[in-house]
Amino acid sequence: MESLQLKIENRTSPYFGKYKYRAQCCIMGACYTYYTRDLEQFKNKLENTKVNRNQYRISVLNSRFEETYDHIDFEQISKFFDWKNNKDSEKFMYRVQGDKVSFFSDDLELLKSLTDIDPRCKFSMAEVMESNIMYFKKEPKYKYRTFFKGRKAPLDFTDNINNLQEMYGDKFHFSPGMVRTMAKYQHSSYLYMHTSYYVDYNDPSMLTILGLWFNDILAKTYSLQKQE
Repeated sequence: MESLQLKIENRTSPYFGKYKYRAQCCIMGACYTYYTRDLEQFKNKLENTKVNRNQYRISVLNSRFEETYDHIDFEQISKFFDWKNNKDSEKFMYRVQGDKVSFFSDDLELLKSLTDIDPRCKFSMAEVMESNIMYFKKEPKYKYRTFFKGRKAPLDFTDNINNLQEMYGDKFHFSPGMVRTMAKYQHSSYLYMHTSYYVDYNDPSMLTILGLWFNDILAKTYSLQKQE
């Protein structure tokens, strides 16, 4: 099957710093499965969400909730619960973004069983580059990139980013996705960093500045170069 083809992704680190494989599935309504463990709880949550639109602080997938509700496949949601509740939680993790769910594991056969939930599930493998250099097709605007560790974000993380940008202007370029996410959820006590978050800069001495502000959450630094 085409869905079982393994896409190779060149990366600077494994998925979430530890996993070799990723499976990406489409599960309509997955974003409403937070804090529920079975189909009955899920359905009750949907009914409550219809009455109290933003009580759970989850964005609806459609401007009219009823249309979104009509497109949810409860059999698929039930299979999703069965899969994650009955597999060894030490062997995988998952991340929900809207109706897209990404699963991560070192066990490819385990992830392949997800085709029972979504037959068109896509699979990829992290090909980790051991070099300290990241190559780009076009000349990169900045010379260095430092990644952040995947862990819970410090409470003052967003404030520190804003302060650095005010002090140093465009000498630092934080990854846009990180900036948007941190700004949107900065008051959440459950805000976690992703290993894809980074900051670019040209002056190597800026790494010392970053160390003063983010010492415990800085990961590896790479030199950025154009691919010959």
